[in-house]
Amino acid sequence: MSQRTTVNPEVHFLDDVVNNIVTGRYTIPAFQRKYVWQKSNIIDLFDSIYKGFPIGAVLLWKTALKITKSIDNQLPKNDIEGLFVLDGQQRLTTLYKCLINRDFGLLWDLKFDLDKSIFFYEDDVDSMPDNFFSVKMALQTSDFLKESSRIYEKTKSDEYVEKCQFFANLVRKYKISVINLEGGGIDDAIEIFTRLNRTGIQIKPVDIIRALNYSNDNLSSFEKAYDKFLEVNEDFNFFSNSKDAYVEERSDYSDIFLKIIRISLGFPLYSEDDTMKLSDSIKSDNFERSIDNILNAYKKTLEFLIENKFYRYEQLPYVNLIYMIFVGFYGSLVDNRFINKYDLIYNLFASSVSGLPNVSPSGTEKILLYFKNGFDKSLLTKKMKQLLETDYFKDFCDKIEEGSFNSQSAHGKVLYNIVLKHCIDSDYVRIDKLCYPPMNVSKDKSIRNRLGNKRFFADELSEVDSGIYSANLASLESRERDLSTLSKCFFDSIRLAI
Repeated sequence: MSQRTTVNPEVHFLDDVVNNIVTGRYTIPAFQRKYVWQKSNIIDLFDSIYKGFPIGAVLLWKTALKITKSIDNQLPKNDIEGLFVLDGQQRLTTLYKCLINRDFGLLWDLKFDLDKSIFFYEDDVDSMPDNFFSVKMALQTSDFLKESSRIYEKTKSDEYVEKCQFFANLVRKYKISVINLEGGGIDDAIEIFTRLNRTGIQIKPVDIIRALNYSNDNLSSFEKAYDKFLEVNEDFNFFSNSKDAYVEERSDYSDIFLKIIRISLGFPLYSEDDTMKLSDSIKSDNFERSIDNILNAYKKTLEFLIENKFYRYEQLPYVNLIYMIFVGFYGSLVDNRFINKYDLIYNLFASSVSGLPNVSPSGTEKILLYFKNGFDKSLLTKKMKQLLETDYFKDFCDKIEEGSFNSQSAHGKVLYNIVLKHCIDSDYVRIDKLCYPPMNVSKDKSIRNRLGNKRFFADELSEVDSGIYSANLASLESRERDLSTLSKCFFDSIRLAI
């Protein structure tokens, strides 16, 4: 690291933290996502503060990079002593908008019942009590005096005024843990973010690239491409929970997007401390011109996987298959040449059963070149050629008959794909009668990992209707033999196709 990153933990009073937001000292990096909290999250936060529970540390970063936007557009900009909020955006935005006396909207107009000691919203109760305290009146002295006077006029109770004072002091002097990071470059920051991710902080390399391409005036080419990428994922529903509001937080969307951008622009699939170079390349006209081809190739990739009955991301034997197939389509679009889908199918399954994608980063680059350049085997190492030329299809079927089985392995996912394809093509059983991962037929631990003890169907009747099995379903060996026969037929059809 060119400049050592220092970490300084501190403890600040809540009113000082909010004041740092108001003065523009705390700002939001452009890579941070939108505010997503609901009423229940806001109530839980203030309930924790009232009860003295910890609300988690706020992570701040001091850097010279100009990748900032304000929590509120009305706030002043402070470029001299600015600190970027890396973790704590939702909490700090909530504190600022709930505790500053401005009309930010109903979401931020939180009330506190001085008798019941609960937080609530006016539109969520049948009638407003006289002894409620408006949370946004707690910090500023003038606001507090107005609010406590209003409550006294309503109740004529000194006790409620004392409760107002107690509540306001408790909020103002609540202590928040603040971790200050200073120094280091952008790739150092990514390393820090990656380590912090293990404790739940979701800062990813794609967020940094987004920030480095951020513009206050208009949407960057990178942001436009990312939005279109998300639309493609939504259209194909390839990822689980794609309709979920929080899907971007929990999925591999951003990682996949950044990697297809990397290989499209000629960068290695895996990062090599080249984030600034990648960002500069993304800012170039070359990237702008490449967006349509990138998105078209990605669409073709998902279409191809779904055509071959890999309906969901979780069903892929290897994640790298996405990039291998993508670069094949992208290369054909850039070079304006025909890509043989039968060759692509053969290499998809040959790679899946041989373990070809499970290689080193340098080996991955050779495989991507192989897929990009029309399956030219001269680009592969001797060992890679052997993996594709050796009859791994036969080995796969032999292993099925041996009986051991791991449903989450690449082989397990390939076998499920074969079963799925057979049922769809033969119209024996509805897709909704299939299940993955498969269920155990028997609870006997001694045969738990036998393939013959696994059922890919919701019930035995559907299993019988599948047309896969020709022998007694109670026999582990016969079930395994029938699945092996099905796999042999499937792989023979692939060989015949090419």
